[in-house]
Amino acid sequence: MALPPFRQQQYLMSQNVQMQQRQSSRPVTMGGSPFVNTGHGHSQFIPLKVGTRAATQVDSRVPKAPKPPEKPLMPYLRYSRKVWDQVKAQNPDMKLWDVGKLIGQMWKELPEESKQVYIDDYEQEKAEYNENLKNYHSSPAYQSYVANKVRAQQAAEEREQNEKLGRGGYSSKDANKVSIQPAEDDDDTDELSVKHLAASRYMRNHRLIHEIFSDAVVPDVRSVVTTQRMAVLKRQVQSLTMHQEKLETELQQIEEKFSAKKQKFMEASEVFNNELKKRTVKAVDQEAYQKMVDRALEALKEKQKEDAIRAEEEAKQAELDKEREAKERAEKGTDCPHERSMHGSSQDRMTIMNAFGSAVFEACRS
Repeated sequence: MALPPFRQQQYLMSQNVQMQQRQSSRPVTMGGSPFVNTGHGHSQFIPLKVGTRAATQVDSRVPKAPKPPEKPLMPYLRYSRKVWDQVKAQNPDMKLWDVGKLIGQMWKELPEESKQVYIDDYEQEKAEYNENLKNYHSSPAYQSYVANKVRAQQAAEEREQNEKLGRGGYSSKDANKVSIQPAEDDDDTDELSVKHLAASRYMRNHRLIHEIFSDAVVPDVRSVVTTQRMAVLKRQVQSLTMHQEKLETELQQIEEKFSAKKQKFMEASEVFNNELKKRTVKAVDQEAYQKMVDRALEALKEKQKEDAIRAEEEAKQAELDKEREAKERAEKGTDCPHERSMHGSSQDRMTIMNAFGSAVFEACRS
């Protein structure tokens, strides 16, 4: 139950008075520690004031490095950043790590053409990052930071050597004691504020996490092979080997059958070509045709000459036969009219044959 405002004010005032009385009742020793030891503190906590002989020397502060250029995101992280909101909206009840697994599966199933877009962007930004990193390393600010860092490291090494030699003014037992440094001026621009320090730590942690969880550092869970997984893989290898041998045997049989069929086809083709050469007559050109016609005409002329000679011989033989018959008839004294008609018909046939031969000869010449 809350108190009224005036009651609450009276209660707070009484509490302040009691606190002041307790503080005034404590004995104050000169040169004592301003810290109050309670049961909640560390028993070995012994604060020391800077400037005394037992205090350590002031550490040289390492200057803060200038901000380096940001590294380009990996192709998978680019894809994840692009589709994260969409996948989360489609699966509102899914947890973050499940969403990450789903996006990883989507990335593996993504076609190579789509992946190449993110890879090209990454390569382009990587080239720009390398160029910016070269400029960053050659910048005056970074060179000054490196020089100051080297000086700070040298100072730290000298301090450690002095501590080992016992020149610090205190024993090695006091090395674990805490020293209180005097407050510096607020106008010191080199001192980092709490906000800047937190921001730098956040950026450092974010960069480290990005490097740790990148594809180049984080191994795939499926690449971890256990003994059981190894046995399964061995059985799969054995099965695949047997299947490969079976396929090779079948392939060899198919090749043998194909070779036999090919040989049969080649033999049949050779037989067909030989038969075709035998049956195929070479085409006759105009010159050869004219020669054939000339030879045929010459042969026809020769035949006509032979026929003419044969006809003349037959005519002479007929005349001789006629004369002989006439002599015989004269000798016998008989003249048969039937024989005269037969003799006249034979002369008509000879005339018709001579006329037909002349017509054929003229046709061949034309």
